[in-house]
Amino acid sequence: MPQIVAEFKKYAIEVNADSVAIFFMSHGFQNLLGMSDGVNINLYLDLVAFFSDEEFPDFIGKPKLFFTHACQSFSDSSSYELSLKEQGFLAKKYSSIFICFPQLAGNRAVRFGKEGTAFIHFICEVFGKYARTMDLNRLINQV
Repeated sequence: MPQIVAEFKKYAIEVNADSVAIFFMSHGFQNLLGMSDGVNINLYLDLVAFFSDEEFPDFIGKPKLFFTHACQSFSDSSSYELSLKEQGFLAKKYSSIFICFPQLAGNRAVRFGKEGTAFIHFICEVFGKYARTMDLNRLINQV
């Protein structure tokens, strides 16, 4: 995962991107996201942390958007017992980070067969229609 993130960040710098948006669709629970190899990663510690001001200084002040479609149900099997503060996540500075889930913590994400997820569908639809005229908060409220 770190190599993929490093390549993504390098490309964003090379093309002088104004922002980055990451869509992560998988199974998950309690901030954990399932990878194709069966390993779970922590959204904050193993992904978002790579986009802190310290780790991504070229993008300080530029939007870094994370859209995840994964269940966030509570489970006793989590290997991430320590809080984000205890694991050092909150010691870093993060500017312009936006993280969005399709549901509240403790709940499952819903997918509709061939149509996919309503969450991703409406993000694409609303952002496609109104991204030039609405700020991010208004766009998400429309979803």
